[in-house]
Amino acid sequence: MFTCNTYHHLENRRAYFERLRPCLGSGGRIAVVEFDAGGFFRRLSGHYTAREVLVAEMQEAGYTIASEHDFLEEQVFVVFVPTDDGGCEPAATAPPR
Repeated sequence: MFTCNTYHHLENRRAYFERLRPCLGSGGRIAVVEFDAGGFFRRLSGHYTAREVLVAEMQEAGYTIASEHDFLEEQVFVVFVPTDDGGCEPAATAPPR
């Protein structure tokens, strides 16, 4: 999964990413590009998530950092993987019609 500059718009992010874990499949990853706290407008508007908050929330949801990239000047770029299977079961499939 990839999200770019939208993480701050998600409500109840921990629950969102907990529910996503079974959908990732084997070797699944979540890549998050998000504005950091730099810049007056972003701080004023709230259109950012501090790296520390992003990492803490993803860890609470059952993920760990797989890699981190620092080539973006105004954003953080972190790739997460599930910490373990967390007892997640694949989502139930709809019954045949």
